[in-house]
Amino acid sequence: MVGIVPHIIVGVLAIAMIVIGAVIPFVIDHMVKKSLRDKIVVSSPDSEGYSDWANAQTGDVYRKFLGYELTNPAAFMAGAAPNFEEWDIEYQVWYNWMRTNHNNNFSADGTEVTTNTASTYYLLADSPGTDQKYFLTVNWAYVAAVQQAGSEAALWTVVANGLLEQMLTTSLIGWALSTAVCVPSTHICGLAVYGEVHHVPTLNSTQLAAINTKVTTSQSWLGEYLTIVPLIYTTSDATALATLIAEANALFPFFTFSNTNPDPLYFAQYLGSLVANTTATLTAAYKTTSYNTLFFKNATLRHHVFGNDPLLTLLGQTVSIIVNASTSINIIKTGNGDDFYMGMDYFTETYSTFTEASYPGGSFSVEGRQLTTPPFQPRPDSFEIFFPTAMRFVRTYYTGEGTVKRLPTWYYAFDTTLLLAINPFFGTFVTGTADLSYVSSGAPIWATKPRQADVDPAWRSRSTGIPDPTAAGESYIQIEGVTGIGVEGAAKLLFNCYVN
Repeated sequence: MVGIVPHIIVGVLAIAMIVIGAVIPFVIDHMVKKSLRDKIVVSSPDSEGYSDWANAQTGDVYRKFLGYELTNPAAFMAGAAPNFEEWDIEYQVWYNWMRTNHNNNFSADGTEVTTNTASTYYLLADSPGTDQKYFLTVNWAYVAAVQQAGSEAALWTVVANGLLEQMLTTSLIGWALSTAVCVPSTHICGLAVYGEVHHVPTLNSTQLAAINTKVTTSQSWLGEYLTIVPLIYTTSDATALATLIAEANALFPFFTFSNTNPDPLYFAQYLGSLVANTTATLTAAYKTTSYNTLFFKNATLRHHVFGNDPLLTLLGQTVSIIVNASTSINIIKTGNGDDFYMGMDYFTETYSTFTEASYPGGSFSVEGRQLTTPPFQPRPDSFEIFFPTAMRFVRTYYTGEGTVKRLPTWYYAFDTTLLLAINPFFGTFVTGTADLSYVSSGAPIWATKPRQADVDPAWRSRSTGIPDPTAAGESYIQIEGVTGIGVEGAAKLLFNCYVN
């Protein structure tokens, strides 16, 4: 019996140690999570970290903007692949991102908060380069607008009609009789202003109403009017003249046409002046280059990224690549409750932003999709990114051990159908694989390098080769974008990419 006691004691101790070994880790895990939850989970305005969360600033560098100078614009417009020259590192521009949360409504159980998040980007004081540096690139908004209108000449008449509609909306009677109706900050003005130094038709209320109806229901009428009506006064063939008059009377019911009535011709002269002033205004706003075409744009990096296109601004629309000081509504998991993870849940939402701008010839969409993988969810082992866009930027860095240093986090896409007819290099699929299985929850991804599985043949000449995993130094996959700007986000986010 005496000899059995030590064995019993050892057995009891062994069982106790097994129990302790099984239970203590859960207790420690619970205590750690509770401590972290108490410190960092924001589940109500009374939470300790509420003020920091409501005014959240990112790390030292959140957005890096890299300029790409288009070096073969004439060849590109003739159908060649664009050739870009990357700025030296000394010109790279760094921004910080401040997110201020307003109107925060927490759910009853404290697991979610609905918030209006205002985002503002600040140029960092230690940014290597300035965002006031000019560079040449393709003017994507103008290209899209011309594609919709059919030609540059047609675009001017369509835009002029849009500006005419703005003035008529301001005051239909004022446009005809007052010298105060003009498009702000331009020489694009109403009939009365033009009539101070030129002949103008005398229009009654019925004619004004008919003009207003035509302006608001047809985008092509102005160009048709300038094509048909002047010929009535220069055509000597009786049959051709009769045909022109019949066509004009059918299309433009605000005049009774004949080659002896000067009012329709006076109106054509006004419309011609309107188109000329529209052309001059936009040409000046776009800062034309030595290439003598608005298909290219020479502007500062800040204007390329945050600026609004002059054409859209003139038409009362504002669309930029990134809208500074913009506000969005988000639903965010706070991490409170059973779904709490060490990795923080702030970057686990999949969301889209969509802006549709009304161009004279239709609409042009700007869409950005960002996808992140939630903590403790299976990571994808492959990805496919579709770039139907004027802006394509994929960049990854490798260490000498063959692991990814950081991955891209942000892309903006533009509607491909408006651009492919201009140049076939506006779209491509890029697919690859990445081993993401071992990445810890909520952490930045440090994966083995993606492999380029397939690239559209049209892009092969512009995609740099991917080195072997053992290659030393820094290398990258790079697909340049015709907006001339590469955007690189901070490595602190989860894996993000456009998904089709």
